[in-house]
Formats: sequence, structure tokens, C-alpha cells
Amino acid sequence: MRFDPWEHAAELARRLDDNAADTRLVVALGAAWCHKCHDLRPVFDTFAAQAPETDLLLWLDIDEHASFIGDYFPDDLPEVLIYRQGRLLGRDTLTATEACLADTLAARSRLTLPDTNPAIWQRLAAKDWAAEEK
Repeated sequence: MRFDPWEHAAELARRLDDNAADTRLVVALGAAWCHKCHDLRPVFDTFAAQAPETDLLLWLDIDEHASFIGDYFPDDLPEVLIYRQGRLLGRDTLTATEACLADTLAARSRLTLPDTNPAIWQRLAAKDWAAEEK
């Protein structure tokens, strides 16, 4: 399923709360003006549709979801952040290829820790965050 933080806030919070021990949250940060992002978005959406129940794949546009992402800005786009149990495991900057995304999701690529944790898991897991935005 393709999730949007505005439309699926309650479902995301429930899934992160109910299955937090098993759930892996994969957040892709991209932008409409980014050519690599434009090429990778359909591939990411396909992976999201085929992901196991324990994986939540979420695409965030850094412009459209700026108030949600906060002050964090990726070094390069598209960037993937991977969380498990609320902890940021690492990030990876992607090329616009299916193989690069597959390697990152399988943790075959080298994940690095960002200087800042944008706390996206924590924000999504808060049951009332969407109501606060309105």
C-alpha cells in the first residue's frame, strides 16, 4: 500500500505502535523538481506495493511535506532513511535505479547515520500529530 502521512496518519500511527518490534519504516525523501526522484518514484511505489506487512515504505516530498520533515534537509536526493523500533538505522542516497533501491532495502549497501535524526518515526507514531497540523 502507498501511504501518505496526511491521508493515512491514523493507520501509520497504529501500525508503528502495534507492530513496532517487527516493523521497518523506510522513508524516501525526494522532490518534484529532482530528476533522479522523478525516475525512482514509480520504482519505489512498486516496492511499496509489494512490501511485506512488516515493512512500511513512505515517500515524502521535501517541499510538500516540509512542515512534517522539519529542519532536516538531505545532503542529496533521493535519500532513504531506515528505521526499526523507532531507531534510525541509517540512510542512503539513491541513484535512480531499481538495483540501488533493492540493495538499500536488503541492507546490502552501506548505510550511514545522518548527523541529525529527523525523528520521522516518532512523528508518525504520535496518534494526534495529524490533528495538530490542521
